[in-house]
This record gives sequence, C-alpha cells and structure tokens, in this order.
Amino acid sequence: IGTLLNDHEGNPMGISGAGRDITKRKQAEVALRASRELYQRTIDNMLEGCQIIGFDWRYLYVNDAVARQGHRAKEEFLGHTIMEIYPGIEDTEMFAVLRRCMDARTPHHMENEFAYPDGNKGWFELSIQSVPEGIFILSIDITDRKRAEEVLKLNESRLEALLKLNQMTDASLGEITNFVLEEAIRLTGSKVGYLAFLNEDETVLTMHAWSKTAMEECRINNKPIVYPVKTTGLWGEAVRQRKPVITNDYNAPNPWKKGYPEGHVHIIRHVNVPIFDGDHIVIVAGVGNKPTDYDESDIRQLTLLMEGMWRIIQRKQAEEQLKRRLGHITALRNIDMAITSSLDVRVTLNIFLEQVVTQLHVDAASVLLLNPHTQTLEYGSNRGFRSSALKHTRLRLGEGHAGRAAIEQRIVSIPNLAETLDSFSRSPLLANEGFISYYAAPIIAKGNVTGVLEIFHRSSFKPDQEWLDFLEALATQAAIAIDNAELFNNLQRSNIELILAYDSTIEGWSRALDYRDRETEGHSQRVTEMTIKIAQAMGVSEAELVHVRRGALLHDIGKMKIPDNILLKPGPLTDEEWEVMRKHPAYAHELLSPIAFLRPALDIPYCHHEKWDGTGYPRGLKGEQIPLSARIFAVVDVWDALRSDRPYRPAWPEEKVKEYLRDQAGEHFDPQIVKVFLEMEW
Repeated sequence: IGTLLNDHEGNPMGISGAGRDITKRKQAEVALRASRELYQRTIDNMLEGCQIIGFDWRYLYVNDAVARQGHRAKEEFLGHTIMEIYPGIEDTEMFAVLRRCMDARTPHHMENEFAYPDGNKGWFELSIQSVPEGIFILSIDITDRKRAEEVLKLNESRLEALLKLNQMTDASLGEITNFVLEEAIRLTGSKVGYLAFLNEDETVLTMHAWSKTAMEECRINNKPIVYPVKTTGLWGEAVRQRKPVITNDYNAPNPWKKGYPEGHVHIIRHVNVPIFDGDHIVIVAGVGNKPTDYDESDIRQLTLLMEGMWRIIQRKQAEEQLKRRLGHITALRNIDMAITSSLDVRVTLNIFLEQVVTQLHVDAASVLLLNPHTQTLEYGSNRGFRSSALKHTRLRLGEGHAGRAAIEQRIVSIPNLAETLDSFSRSPLLANEGFISYYAAPIIAKGNVTGVLEIFHRSSFKPDQEWLDFLEALATQAAIAIDNAELFNNLQRSNIELILAYDSTIEGWSRALDYRDRETEGHSQRVTEMTIKIAQAMGVSEAELVHVRRGALLHDIGKMKIPDNILLKPGPLTDEEWEVMRKHPAYAHELLSPIAFLRPALDIPYCHHEKWDGTGYPRGLKGEQIPLSARIFAVVDVWDALRSDRPYRPAWPEEKVKEYLRDQAGEHFDPQIVKVFLEMEW
C-alpha cells in the first residue's frame, strides 16, 4: 500500500499539493478483504451446512457441507431456485417456514425430513436467519440420531426383553431358549415360534419350539430333535439364501399340522431369520401365524433379540471355557509344584491323578509305568476305582488298549467298552467297575514311552478337541514327573558311586603316603577316625565332617614333592633340610587347591603344622586363626606319632604322651581341644 501511495519522487501522496492522505483507508480495505476471505474459507470448511437463498429463491451461496448433504455438486445449486433443486417443496411446511422468515425477517428453528435424489430420506435440523440478501440457513444432519430415536421407540419392548435376557446369567440354555421364544412371539404378535441351532456343516440342527395355540401339544422344550436343513421348507430357505425369508407354506410339515382336521388347508406364514457368527449361520429363528404380514420392523426386532440371545450364549460359553481353562492352568501348576517338591514318583502320581479326575470330569484314572527291562506296562497309581482291579497289571507293549497306545504313541479312544472284545481281560474285577468310555494316552519323555495314562468313565461321552488337548497336556506333565524322578534316582546313584570312587581313591593315596613316609601301618586311617570323633564332640556339622575326613586322609599329601634323601633320611635333618621339609604344607595347597572337589578339605593338609602360640608353619597362624579341623588334627597327629615306634626312637607310654599334650596346651595345641581329647575314651 505504501508503495502504491508514494509518488515518483518518493514523497507520500497528499503530503504536498492539494491531495488527501488515504493510507489508513486503504489499509482498512485490505484488512477487511483479508477478513472476508478468512470468513469465507471458514464457512466453506464447516461441517454444518451453510446456504444463502435470495429473495427470488435462487441459491446465492452454498458451502461444501450443503453439497454433501444434498448429494449434489455445489455448481448444481448456484443460480438455481430451491424449487428447481427440490421439486414440490413449495407444498411443504418447510417452504412455508422459509417464506415467513423471508417476509417477516424473523428467525426460525425446525427439524425437517426430505428425500434425496436417490430416493433415500434424511433428517436435518435447520436454523433460519434473515440477511440483507435474503435468508441464511444453517443445516445439521441429524439422520443418524432420528433413526436411533425411531429404533429406540419401535423397540422399547425388545430392549426390555434384552435387559431381562442379560440378567439371566445363571439360567440354563433351555430357560434362555424358552424366554427368547416367548418374547419373540410377543413382540411380533405371532402365535408360534422356534429356534434352530445349526451344526458347523449347516446340514443338521437342534430345534426348540414353543406355542400358545392349538399346537401346544407339539411343544418340545428341552428335548432337542434333529432335522436335515436342506429338506425343511419353512426355515431351510433362509439357510439356503443366507438372509431373512418370509414364507407362506400351504403344505406345512408335521408337527405343525397336528391338531387340525383332515383335509384342512392351513396357511402358515413365517418369517425366518438366520443369525450369523462371522460367516457361519448358528441359529435360524422363526415366528409364524401372524394375523398380518411381517414388515421390516418385525424382522429387525426378531434379529436383534436372537443376536442378543446368541451373545448371551457366547458369553456363557466363554465364561465356562475361561473357568475350564483356569482350572486347567491351576491343575498344571499344582502338578508342577508336586513335581518340584517331591522326588517320590508315587506321591507325585497321586496328586497328578487327583487333578486328572477333577479337571477332565471323569470317574477314574490310572498310570501304567513302562519297565524298560521287561518292556511291560506295570501298575503305577490309580484314582476313582472301587476295587484293586488294576494293581496287578502287567501288559506287554501292543497288548490291550494301553499297550496299543504305548506302541503306536497315540491316544486310543473306546467310546463303548461293551462293544470291544476282551476289554476287561486284564482283570476280572475291572468288569465290575461299570466303565463305558475309555481313553489311553501315551506318556512320552524325550521321544521315549515311559508309561500310559488311562481314563475311565461310567457313562458315554464325546469329548471336544479342548478336552483331548488337555489330556495330551496332562500326559506330558506325567512324563515330566516320571522323567524327573528317574533322573533324580539316576543322579543320586551316580553321585553315590562317584563319591565312593573319590573316597576310595583318597584312601589309596593315604596308604601310599604312609608307605613312602615309612609311617606305621594304618596311621592315616587311625588319625582320621580319631579326628572325626573329636570334631563330632566339638559340634562340627555332618556336611563339614566329610571334608574333615578327606583332609585328614591327605594331611601329608605335600610330602609327595619332598625328595627321598630328605624324607627317608634315618638321622636328624640339617637346617637346610628342615627348610625343605617345612614346605610340604604349601606343596599340599598347590596340589589340592586346583581340585574344586577337594578344595574344602585343604584346612588340615595346609594348616596342621600351625601352633596355638603362632610359632608354627607355613603361615605362622595363631590361636583361632588356625582352622578348627587343623587344630584338632594337630593333637591327634602328635598323639599317634608319639605312641608309635620310629626308626630313631621307640614308642612313648600313654601316660607320657598325655603329659606331653597337657604341657603343650596353650603353646602348640588349643587348650580346649586337648581337654576334650583327654576326656574321651580311646
């Protein structure tokens, strides 16, 4: 603006000469133009319809929302009269209202229904205001709301029925079916009704019927009957067409014609509505003998009621399934706890079978264990039997139902034991149990059969896939329990054998050391047993005694590295030789510390030459710094050495040895250990 208003010399217009300064006016005009453009864009993009109709009834302006609401392009409105766009509108109440607003210049608010070009109808809420050009109309599409209100008004009774239906949480399927049939008949004004529950293949169905007419005698509540869908005219057509069908059947099949005179032609007018679960028809609902024809609202009411019932059934089924699965998870957890808390397979199997009988809802169950040496299935445990029928079972692989399940490694099912030959050949007592159904599941651990889980029931039943899957899961748990117990037993045997082998090796080493060191025969064994007795008297635990014993047996293992000319020298050792000899505890530490199994036994070989007053070797430990087992062994070792003959001196008398121990208490030995030692009987 400033540029436009400057003259060629750069001076503002109106500053010199007689001109006027119009800068502010021009700025205001630009701002107004920008404001109008913004307002225009806002109106164009509103979700509500905005339109201006002139005094000649021509459209002066429509926004995008009006075009959408009218199912037309914006260009079809502009320049055309409202009568051209909506023929016949001048005869409507809405046109009368528009005329009053245009003439009296008064606002008005109303709801209006009108037809689209395609024949459909819609509802709009209109706010009409006068403007200088004519009238301005703000329109809001309320079609969905009006339809909802219409449905709500039409189906108050149905909604009440659905509310009651939703409250039938504890009702049986028969009670729910009867209630829905009564409500369907009441809501549609019919006389008879039925519900047909279809199987997955949609070829047969289970049917429940209800009547308040002369056909009351054919009522079959809670007594399902089976019909082939394709041959049943009344509701088979709804299944074939997969949509609601209204039929007028002059040749109604039984049981619908019962109760009528022979030759009586009875028109049965039915509406049949299929209810879907996904793409699968699950229910065909029907009502009939209505005095007037069925209309769309009847079909909608019946459909919604049936869908509500199906949701209730699904919810109850889901709740039952959830309850079953929670029970299954709890059972598996209890079995896991039994497996981890007990290594006795008999105890574990008892808990396992209790869960099997409870969760599978069967009368009895048993586990047969495979004897790998004889390849026979033998009694392991049972639950729910009235007698000891199975306790002497011995079946070869492939023999009987259980043997077949084991050798074929699959579930064997016998729906009716009475129809099979030699079903009870295992035990005459088993025939008296009254079992009808039987299932055998192989127990497989790491690809190998370890037994068979048997299921017995005193009535006929057909399990679903979930039941069979859980049976397999239980068989797997049994395999884990059996394998776990077997692994523990094998491990325990291996540990015992390994420990015996270790101890035998250590004892062999100790005898070899005695021979090399020219100790008296049995020296290592004697000092070991005496050390163990004193340690027990001093309160050493059983677990620690194992290491005390091994340490005592290997107390001089370090002498393996002492040269023979020093170790076997018959005379006194020189100072240099004593220096070498005193290294044997350190050599023991070097030899044993790399062996993890013997590391806890190092205290005696490494520290049995330490003295209470700290003058010992190799580390000069003092008092209770010296490990307890080493302090005990020091007393015992000296006792046995002094009471034994040596090449350089004869054995001391017992009293002299005791006197020496008393004299060295507090210097060489722990006084408390000396006291305990002298009080014991040897």
